[in-house]
Amino acid sequence: MDLQLILALAAGIATIVVIVLATRLDAFIALLLAAVVTGIVAGQDLLSIIDSITTGFGDTLASIGIVIGLGVGIGKILEVSGAADSLARAFLRAFGKGREPWAMGTVGSLVSIPVFCDSGYVIMNPLARSIARVKKGGYVTLALALGCGMTLTHHMVPPTPGPLAATGILGADI
Repeated sequence: MDLQLILALAAGIATIVVIVLATRLDAFIALLLAAVVTGIVAGQDLLSIIDSITTGFGDTLASIGIVIGLGVGIGKILEVSGAADSLARAFLRAFGKGREPWAMGTVGSLVSIPVFCDSGYVIMNPLARSIARVKKGGYVTLALALGCGMTLTHHMVPPTPGPLAATGILGADI
């Protein structure tokens, strides 16, 4: 493998890490800037870098754009209406006392189908915190269960964006 490409990859990853951790800019902006840095270090001219970014983004968005748009809308509805909170409380009652992590993991799995994993976590994390306060402990366990449920579903279950992006890139039919 070409050393310049390895350096380009390392520079791109470093750019994402520095931008997200140091400046707290949105991850989307960090990804765009990292793509530019990666292209420059790889030796591409600026016009071909921009063309690669727009073509890649357009191809990806063509295959999953509608699902992402609908997911954002449904996520906002879940947040504003309190439906996600009601769903979580119903699962807590159904699973019973002492099984709160299982309930939070299950809720995370369900909520992350229509909503991006990170957005769903932001929506549901206050509930995990309040349950931990009532239980007098166990916040880390609840937060991890919520995050694991969301991450697994987000990456493995269609029609979430992860599997849809993979099928779009691979040209698979689901």
